[in-house]
Amino acid sequence: MAEPPRKRPGNPHEQFIARDEAQTNAERRAMEDVLYEEEVEKYREMRSAVRAYLDSKTSPQTQGKQTKAHGPEQPTIGKRIECLRIEADITQLKLCELVKLDPRTVQRHLAGTTVPSSRIVYRYEKLFSMLLKRQVVISKLP
Repeated sequence: MAEPPRKRPGNPHEQFIARDEAQTNAERRAMEDVLYEEEVEKYREMRSAVRAYLDSKTSPQTQGKQTKAHGPEQPTIGKRIECLRIEADITQLKLCELVKLDPRTVQRHLAGTTVPSSRIVYRYEKLFSMLLKRQVVISKLP
């Protein structure tokens, strides 16, 4: 059997170009690694800053503090509805369908930008009472 022909080293110019490309590729990969590590570090710093901010908002020292005129902070109707929604394990869209409201309206209620009327609150209470199999009262009249 005949031996396969050997590759010739090529002319010096081709060897120089191949060596230069290999070096350039290695430098590019090293630079990409450095940039990636910098991005990861920025992300970690930002994440820790957000965590610190959130921890300061919910620290034990600030929980239960009384505001000047209103006493302890009470959960809003929107927060109560959101907690009940999570407890019932339903999505916002499913909640919209079940109470027969527009999704944007429900989003406004959950965000606390609008307060639902007493009829709508009754719908929420009736729905969550049925889903959770217990009596649910979202708001009491003063």
